[in-house]
Amino acid sequence: MNQNVFYNGQIEDAEKLSVLLNNRAFRYGDGLFETIRVFNGKPLFVELHHKRLSEGLSFLKIKAPEADASLFLERINNLITVQNIRAGGRIRYSVWRTAGGYYAPDSDEAVSLVEAQPLPQNAFELNEKGSLICIYKEITKPFTQLSSFKNPYAQLHVMAGMYKREAGWETVLINQQNKLCEGLSSNIFVLKNNTLLTPSLDQACVKGIMRQVITEKISALLNLKVEETQIDECDLLEADEVFFTNAIQGVSWALGFEKKRYYNAVSRKILTKLNEFVKESATSR
Repeated sequence: MNQNVFYNGQIEDAEKLSVLLNNRAFRYGDGLFETIRVFNGKPLFVELHHKRLSEGLSFLKIKAPEADASLFLERINNLITVQNIRAGGRIRYSVWRTAGGYYAPDSDEAVSLVEAQPLPQNAFELNEKGSLICIYKEITKPFTQLSSFKNPYAQLHVMAGMYKREAGWETVLINQQNKLCEGLSSNIFVLKNNTLLTPSLDQACVKGIMRQVITEKISALLNLKVEETQIDECDLLEADEVFFTNAIQGVSWALGFEKKRYYNAVSRKILTKLNEFVKESATSR
């Protein structure tokens, strides 16, 4: 006898929904993903993305072919070719544990899904109008060994995203010590006294790829001092600039927090240098 389920108001054959019902990322958040920027039809910072994904899968004890860096890159490039992405684009590379078991899985083998879509812009572009910052305090982000990875269990970020839905706002999450840890889908940087401050990894923030590029590469090119530390609301009120980073947008500057207003001169320099760095890296391949 076929098994039936009640799905979205209708009785359906469970076999038709097997992809969903057997997906442990859907059922338990049992997996990880990476979002990767494409420039001139080529994926950026692949080595850094692969390293973070591999570290996360190792911690979760998921045995994935993606442990092979060449296979990881090959699958991405194949899809970029099939999708005919010749300029800017976005990749989402998801890996989760294969079906079977309940909380305790039957297997540690992996399933993967790679998605690709073109973006209207090739290079990174700074937002014309800065965002206003709000802080979501109803739920705090705990620090665990999984905090630095991107996983499909994102209910906290969904709730925070619902907190301020109006256009032009950027929501910031706090950790269990009431310190700022990250934006909704980004890392946060604060320019204060000619020093870039960003939450350290022990503050529950995601180990962002663009965060790493800026702290290790771009800041050195601009002779900017970077300090990974604790950040709170007082730092926002005393800052000269605040900006957010992620692998897709690059750099996004903030206009203000409460009555405080910011400039974007350094944010603009960082984005300019980032685009130069990306172009040079692409040319040298």
